[in-house]
Amino acid sequence: MTIALTKGNWPITSPVDALSRGLDLLLIPVVCFVLLIKAYEIFDLYVFLIIITPVYLIKNLLVDRLAPETPTLNWLDLAVLFVGIVEVVSYATSTYQPNSLYYLVEALFLFLFYCLIRFNLRHDYQRVAIYLAIAATGFWISSRALYSFWRHYGRLNALGFGDASEFKHLFGLVGSDGYATAERITMLLAFLPFPLILFFKLKRLRRVRWLMLAPVATILLALSVTFSRAVYVAVFAFLLVASLLVYRYKLFSARRIILFNLLVGIVALVCLAPVAKPVLTTLEMFKSKSQVRSLEGRIHLWRASIDIVEQHPWTGAGACNFPMRYGGYTEEHTAFVVSTFNYFLQILAERGALGLLAYSLLLFAFFKTSADHIKLCKSELYRLTAILCVASFGVVIVRDLTYSSILINKAANAVLWLMFAAIARTEA
Repeated sequence: MTIALTKGNWPITSPVDALSRGLDLLLIPVVCFVLLIKAYEIFDLYVFLIIITPVYLIKNLLVDRLAPETPTLNWLDLAVLFVGIVEVVSYATSTYQPNSLYYLVEALFLFLFYCLIRFNLRHDYQRVAIYLAIAATGFWISSRALYSFWRHYGRLNALGFGDASEFKHLFGLVGSDGYATAERITMLLAFLPFPLILFFKLKRLRRVRWLMLAPVATILLALSVTFSRAVYVAVFAFLLVASLLVYRYKLFSARRIILFNLLVGIVALVCLAPVAKPVLTTLEMFKSKSQVRSLEGRIHLWRASIDIVEQHPWTGAGACNFPMRYGGYTEEHTAFVVSTFNYFLQILAERGALGLLAYSLLLFAFFKTSADHIKLCKSELYRLTAILCVASFGVVIVRDLTYSSILINKAANAVLWLMFAAIARTEA
């Protein structure tokens, strides 16, 4: 039997406990700040994270080491460590290290970010606050994207162009800040699970709960007006995989799942009715000339990528070196292509077989750890979180079978590694 000491109506806490609680609370703005800066790429956060992570490491070693809920290392932690080691090896063997240094620093940043969340995301209030920030950011970015699209679409109609899918590269996904739409799509796909998690988490707060469907709607609509075939497949796969897993593990009845998907479908059909022509063109997959050229270009690029892989099969050419290697591969030596347009080929070309092994083990460890939590966790919320994160990460991989945005977009990378850490932290 323990007796809590009190002074008046307030419990007496030691300075160490007060410091620990303060740092737990501070984690919320720290993580939100990192994600926001990454979303807009305002400036680099490497120095900030190098300073803040040791503070929490000292807290973990001196304060949390005796706590019964201190997490033990699992296969996902080891896979993350292996990826970090491989990135160091890739840099050491890079054919042009100045290019590879950029991603080495980013990889070390992601590793520190993972550790920060993995060992300090201890309370539900932390998760709710961080997820709210992600949902709000997703709503803001997708709303601006829709506004930007509508302006461009109105101008195209005024000029007599009826099919906007031929001009989809003009629609800035976050407005007029100069970033390409294709590089932003993965970020919104990664944001998608968090408002859904909050929708089911905040059952008692009905008004707030239904507000969580606003970012879901705007994100799906913003993804729809990109007129990307891979994105359409990814969104459909997300809804299908999430629905099947939720039904398989009996979190919701088939009736509720069907009604929710019908609601999403009806809202999407109504909102996309004004742009039905480019949507149907996209759904036909190979109707327009640009779609055919896009496929032919990718096939040629994949063949060239395999030839480049054969030159450096084990450790690759080095991170961020593919554009330079491809420029030398072409006869004119003038082509500039930022990626292989395939996630696994990108890893194989720049990090070799060793890198492909490391990232494949990371994917396996994430899905294995998530599956264990889905089966064993007593909390329905944690099980639902694992299901939605699995569905989101899975469809991001599906999308990147024809693009390499995971390795390009910093915000998507940060959110995905937050998913890794949150799943690794969840205890059965």
